[in-house]
Amino acid sequence: MERRSFLSAGGAAALALAVGSPSIARIESDGPVAVVEAYYRRASDAEDAEAFADDVRDLAHSASPLSELAGDAPMAFDGTVRQRFVESVVIAEDLSPDRIRSVSGFLAASLTADGTESIAAENALVSVTVEADDGELELRWLVATDGGEWRLVWPGEPDET
Repeated sequence: MERRSFLSAGGAAALALAVGSPSIARIESDGPVAVVEAYYRRASDAEDAEAFADDVRDLAHSASPLSELAGDAPMAFDGTVRQRFVESVVIAEDLSPDRIRSVSGFLAASLTADGTESIAAENALVSVTVEADDGELELRWLVATDGGEWRLVWPGEPDET
């Protein structure tokens, strides 16, 4: 009986230690899918599009036009704050510079050659399903590392990416 109590207490202590460990939390929160999930989680927690626009800047890749859009036209995120995240999955990795520019005409026009190369260094295309007022939507997010952290680059429709 004492052995069972010891094992239960030891297991609980190990679990509590793991939950509180930054390295364990980092492993679970890193990756291309995590930044997309964070985007929708922050959107649902935001009071309005303007409040959410501040969060967008924190999640955006330095080469992405998202930060500028968030600063200049926060109302562009009105629809996002009403969406509810359902699921996401990585569908492609290591997109070429040409493929990156094909995600969106706006993105292609906004990126410099250095920005495109920065994104091309390590990237992924994430398919995300969200629930909106008029049903489920599927979107694609181009994400890339920036300073070792996964960041948002630009969204697109499934047939555009």
